[in-house]
Parts: sequence; structure tokens; C-alpha cells
Amino acid sequence: MASKLALTAMFFAVLATSVSAQAQTPVRDSVPADLRPLLAPRRSEMRLVSLRYSADRNLLVGNYAGNAGGRGGGGRGGATPPDSTLGPPVVLSANRIARLKQFDSNWQRALVAVDAAKLTPPARTNLDSLKGVVTANIVRADVDAKDLSHLLYAFPFAPKLVGLLEERLRLADVNPERAAGLLTDITAQIAATRARFRAGLTSEADSLPRANRVDALRAAAGVDALRANLGAWHGFYNGYDPMYTWWMPLPFKHADSALAGYAGFLRDSVATANRTSFSGKLRMLPSDHPFLGNSGEYGMTQYSGTFDPNYFLAMGISYAAPLPADYSAEDRTRARADSIRKSVLHDVPDLAEVLALSQDEMSDVVSRYLGRGANGRGGAGGNGGRGNGAPNNAPMPLRDSVFFNNWLTSLKTLDFDNLSRNAQVDYLYLKHNAELQLARQGREIPPGQPRKTDNTGIPGNARGREGLIRDLQDELIPYTPEQLMALAEKEFAWTTAEMIKASRQMGYGDNWKAAVEKTKTQHAPPGGQPAAIRDLI
Repeated sequence: MASKLALTAMFFAVLATSVSAQAQTPVRDSVPADLRPLLAPRRSEMRLVSLRYSADRNLLVGNYAGNAGGRGGGGRGGATPPDSTLGPPVVLSANRIARLKQFDSNWQRALVAVDAAKLTPPARTNLDSLKGVVTANIVRADVDAKDLSHLLYAFPFAPKLVGLLEERLRLADVNPERAAGLLTDITAQIAATRARFRAGLTSEADSLPRANRVDALRAAAGVDALRANLGAWHGFYNGYDPMYTWWMPLPFKHADSALAGYAGFLRDSVATANRTSFSGKLRMLPSDHPFLGNSGEYGMTQYSGTFDPNYFLAMGISYAAPLPADYSAEDRTRARADSIRKSVLHDVPDLAEVLALSQDEMSDVVSRYLGRGANGRGGAGGNGGRGNGAPNNAPMPLRDSVFFNNWLTSLKTLDFDNLSRNAQVDYLYLKHNAELQLARQGREIPPGQPRKTDNTGIPGNARGREGLIRDLQDELIPYTPEQLMALAEKEFAWTTAEMIKASRQMGYGDNWKAAVEKTKTQHAPPGGQPAAIRDLI
């Protein structure tokens, strides 16, 4: 029995060795005889315009307190998932609504100016589609503002809290003592709002607020989002800024607990009661607005929309830029036109330049040459490419003179002059690389290159001069190692001279090392690194 097991084990060992050897047997990659079928068809020139709009808008959204995720979000565990039957989440930041409306309005003006007659049919379709998206987003801004205005009575503390959160997103310096006071005030305001709603559950008094199920649940989701954003804000400073860490533990803990409790109260009590929504006959907006977003020393957000501007004015956001009283009608028209032009230039790139960007129909050809397949990953590596090696257990590609000569022949099936600029660059890269690999055939790098003894602890074999030259050639760097060393010595000498110059200006003469030690002591105070980085921008 034991002998049978031994024979069986030996059989499978031999079989595994045979399979492994077969898997490692080099196989020459096939080379298309005609590369023209691999050229990608021309894509809509509006594609990059649409991508730019989406990317810029998504980035802009992250600059404001948000409902989830992004730089304006930051989740906390335990939040109730949104109920899709209640409609989209309430946008909590009036600054965000105003800014996105401005952004979309500027894009709308810019898209109107695009000459559709000069576009290809697919691009005209994409232009119409993008116009529809922008228009829908403008309409959405109006809806978002009305939603926030309608539900603000359920969380009247939101503008003050959102303003505090957005100060960090604007890279404003945090004043821990002031922030602790604000959170304490907000906690008290949450408690007062909750008490008024609790009284409204059993009273018909006109001064007390009430909410139906949908409004109560949407408000609760908004409070959850505020709590998530507050957690991200707190996590940014806590444990890093020592003054913040000293001031904030209790104020944050109380505010976080108050928000969590109030959200649960809205769901469990107010939504369950399902009374007719009523805001009460009290002011729904707090009277103190110095912390409600981009106002005062940070400048005013300019907004232009179709709904009541008093809503935004009440939240510290100007609806339109005031003009001097002595401006004539002509002055006002010109100022308005200049304002729109500057605003559009700020938000929208030169669309003519984006539309004219060259495409690259050779991308699939390059991928095929590198052994990645069309639009694939991985690669052949080894001779003739920047690939990352063959997949596990796959045959190693054979890159010999036949392979590279076949590619040079196939490249001749393409009309170089009719390729786009980017495709011409790809063509020349493939031709150069194939010729380079042909020149290397039969010239292997000698193994066992000598390596200097050092104590760096860096493992690996020495590459050698010939290996370095090949690496430089693969990266299209037209220098030898010796030439690069000479350039490095020249640049190092220039750097030393500049350090000595700065050292003398600092009063340390030619002792630049002492000047460097001095600069090490001129760091930002604890917690002040974000401001130091901001000031470099």
C-alpha cells in the first residue's frame, strides 16, 4: 500500500513539473498583418467637455458641507440609511445650492455659445444631452432651496452648524474657544427645538411647530447628515491641534449626543404622530448670522436664481452684487456683463480648446504591442515593453527578431500623415522600441555584475552599466550614466551656491548647514501645519 502511494505521489510530481515546464515555454505573440482594423473610431469631440463638466462639478460639491461622502461628508457608523420613498436628501448647505446654481448657469451660457454646426453628429447629440443635464441641475437647485427653506423650521440650528463646518472646507483657521462656544449654543438650540416639537405633539397652539411623517423623516435624515459632517470636522482637528483637543471634548460630545437624540425623536415621535406640518409663528432663522458661510472677511457668495432672494440674504448669502447708487443704466449693464464674463471664465474652461484636443486612435495598437490586449492590463515585460509580466501559469511571450520585424512591417500598413498627433507619437514610440529591441538581440547583459559593498541595506543584484543604459533608453532618456552624473554634480554645485547665498542673507556666512538647522526651528506651531500649507497655495 505504501509503495502504491509513493508511486502515485511521484507520478503527480512529475506531471506537475511537466505542466509547469509547458506553461513556461515561450510562445511568440501573434502580430496583426494589418493594423488598420485596430485603429479606434473617432469619438465624439464633446466627450471630454462632458467629462470636464462632471469632474469640476463633483469637485465643487466637495467644498461644502454635504449629505454623505466627499470632502463635505465623512460618515459615522449607525446612521439610518436613506429612505428612497421620501425623495432626495435635503441639501443642508445654502452656500452649496447658490454656488452650484452659479456654476451651472455659467456652463449653460457657455454651451449656448458652442457652434453646433461645426460639430460631428455624435457630438451634436452629446451637446444637446449635456445642455439637458445642466438645465436639470439648475432646476434641481431651485427645488433644493425650496426644500431647505420648507424644512429649516425643523432644524433651525443647521445654518450656524453648517457655517462652522464649511470654515474648515474653506481652509479658514479654527478658533477652538469660539468653536466650543458655538457648539454649546447649538446644543442648547437643539434642546429648545426638540422641546417645542414635543409640546406641539399635544397642542394646537399657533406658536408651536408640527410635522407630518414625510417632513419629520426627511428632517431626521438631515440631522443625521449634520451629525456625520460634524464627526468628520471633529476628527480633522482632534488629537492634532492641541488647543482644539483641550477645548472640544465636552462641547463635541454634547452636540453629537444632542443631534443623535433629536434625529431619533423626529423618527420615533414626530413622524409617528404624523401631524399637519406647521412651522409656528416664530422666526425660523436665527438672528445671529456671522458664522453662516461665506460672509464678512471671507467674501460674499454671489447668487442669481428664480426664487425669493430674501431666503439667501437671511442666511448670509448675497443674491446679487450691490452696485454704487450713482451708476447709470449703461454703467449697470456694463458691470453686469463684466461680472458674468469673469464668472464664466472662472467656472468654464475654453471649450474651443477642449473640443480641439487631439484624440488617440492608436491606443489599442499600443496595448497589443505591449502584450495587454485591447484596453487590457498586464503586459509582456521582458524584451520590448513596459509590461508587468505574463499572467500566472501563462506561457511567457517570445519577443525575438521575428516578432519585432513583423511589427515594423505591420506599422507600414498605417498612413502616418493621416494619424492624429497623439497617434503619431504612439507610432514613433512603437517604431523606436521595435528597432531598439532588434539592436539588442543576441546581446544579453552579463550576469553577476560587481556590486560595491555598502551598509545601505538595499537588497538586489547590481544592474551594471549596460543595464542602466538599457533602462535609460527604455524611458527615452538620451544620456549615459556618466553624463547624468556630470549633470548631477553641476546641479549640486548650483544648489550649494544658492544655499550659501541664502545662508549669508540669514547672517550665517558660508555655514549653510547652520542656516538649515535654524530653518528647522521656524516651523508652524502645533496644529498650525494646515494653515502653513494653505498659505503656500
